[in-house]
Amino acid sequence: MSIANQQMPIWSNLERNAWRLPEAFTVSEWADNHRVLDPMISAEPGRWITDRTPYLRGVMDSFIDPQVEEITLMMSAQVGKTESELNFIGYSIDQDPGPLLYVSTRADDAENVNVKRVQPMIRLSEALKRHTTGRNDNFKKEEITLDRMIVYFCGASSPAALASKPIRYLILDEVDKYPKFSGREADPIKLARERTNTFWNRKIIKSSTPTTRQGYVFREFEESDGRRYFMPCPYCGEYQVLVFGQIKFPEEERQAQKIRDKRLAWYECISCKRQIDDVQKYRMLLKGVWLQKNQTINKDGKIQGEWMVTRKIGFWINAIYSPWKT
Repeated sequence: MSIANQQMPIWSNLERNAWRLPEAFTVSEWADNHRVLDPMISAEPGRWITDRTPYLRGVMDSFIDPQVEEITLMMSAQVGKTESELNFIGYSIDQDPGPLLYVSTRADDAENVNVKRVQPMIRLSEALKRHTTGRNDNFKKEEITLDRMIVYFCGASSPAALASKPIRYLILDEVDKYPKFSGREADPIKLARERTNTFWNRKIIKSSTPTTRQGYVFREFEESDGRRYFMPCPYCGEYQVLVFGQIKFPEEERQAQKIRDKRLAWYECISCKRQIDDVQKYRMLLKGVWLQKNQTINKDGKIQGEWMVTRKIGFWINAIYSPWKT
């Protein structure tokens, strides 16, 4: 057969990937289809299942809302904050690429997230692995070069790394732990934000476990639409936000370790005062709903208050919601 008669491909795999349009996925749907949890570090390795932490669905899916520009995550440890950030990164790589910067408190922390979390996530997912270039030197401690985007990692104390390349996606992790700055020093958050100015479709994620009411993440949450996760009582049906003040234990028992070891504590419904046990929490989580700060919900599930469209949204959730904590 002559060379003229052979069917030669017009586009390479890299070129086809570059022109591929995003699929009709939300971030949570993408994660359910393509995310695989690393058996080396995950307590529940294997395919990602959003229903395991139902409250994260609303958090993750807000990432693709075209009206939203800034997302504040004020979350306790062990509720899935970091996993949500990883799903943001994975979705961006596969569905809607653009230069991304992940900022941790220190450079070592950022590189640790890259090497131990992001790189394994890419290698374990067929959808993400197809965006690798095949060159080992494209996986560095401070950046990952893919077929359609670069993911950068740096510490908040590195002004040079924060003030250079343009960025579409910015993830500021544990902002309340960032180093303090004086008037003569550069504000790391301001420096990083300025890198997104050239992108009309930028996304800025600010996340942290809260420290004080004067902390950055608390102030950012207060300026957002203030979303909280309401769940119905399994007895009276009243929707409520879980708070530590409603955790009860026998009055005669004051030893915290004994209360934990013997599982003597329970959650008391703020309305009917009935005892809610850990085994009931998961069904409550599945029925939960995120409400903005101007909204309420009755026991029939009817929401009062108009939904606000705003470019700055925020999510608050504490450790009581975690399906892994009892």
